[in-house]
Amino acid sequence: MKGTLVLLGDSFTHGDGSNSEYIMRECFSPEWISNANKLCLAYHVDPVAWADQHATVQSEYVQQLLRFGLKNCSDKHRWSSIFVQHTGLEVLNLGVPANSTNGILISLSQWLNNRQKSVEPVCVMANYTFHHRHSFVSRYDLYDNRLELRKNTEPHKLINCFDAFSGDMDEYFVRYNTLRGYEFDFYHTLWLCGVLCDAHDVSFVWSGPSEIPLSDLEPHANYLNFPVKHHRNISNIIPEFTDIIEYHRYCAQDCEKNPLSPCGHYNEHGQALMGRELSRKILENEDWLFDK
Repeated sequence: MKGTLVLLGDSFTHGDGSNSEYIMRECFSPEWISNANKLCLAYHVDPVAWADQHATVQSEYVQQLLRFGLKNCSDKHRWSSIFVQHTGLEVLNLGVPANSTNGILISLSQWLNNRQKSVEPVCVMANYTFHHRHSFVSRYDLYDNRLELRKNTEPHKLINCFDAFSGDMDEYFVRYNTLRGYEFDFYHTLWLCGVLCDAHDVSFVWSGPSEIPLSDLEPHANYLNFPVKHHRNISNIIPEFTDIIEYHRYCAQDCEKNPLSPCGHYNEHGQALMGRELSRKILENEDWLFDK
């Protein structure tokens, strides 16, 4: 199989958590690791029952991650790398941790503007997760209240991402949520992604969102009737792939070994399960993937 798959999304697309086993060995005792793996497995099975305990472990893990400046993502072990091994496709992973709906559109426009055209087919896959996020691009980084220029050798890394109710933009997110601004943003962004891909002779597929099932959005949210290509939703060929988080969970549903990273993403084992299963499904539906 020849072709390129361009991935857009947040940390679950990026592959966060795939380096967690290395990080735990570097930063924690064997006892902590053993207890964390047991708790993460329990949380994977029943998130509601173990939410508080997992939040404590997650906080300890993230603190050490930041303290030592370690990378939470391994190019070798993330699901997209496993996907490459099994399909032979070239994969360009442009996922950005905490990226938003509008951030996906930004990533796509940056890539299209800089891409080198190829005779081989290209498919863009956008994975939507949480709607309470906002992204913007700046060539500056705010460090100790000083503006510093950032390197733009990788344009998608100039994206600044804000989570809802993290303290920086609380007032904005409260108003955004009250007015359900995410309804318009979701369908408007999805439509524009499709239009841009059509204009550049690139295939486009998508999944998500996670927090609000698509079935709950569809009856009323697209009130401006944007002609979104629902037939290009990946759940048409993989019913379990309603969103990327749920698909990770589905692929690891019968797992007896812990598939979760303490950060709340999937570890090396969990991402390998997802990468192999997705590879199998895509190989069975290659024509659909690159169809426009």
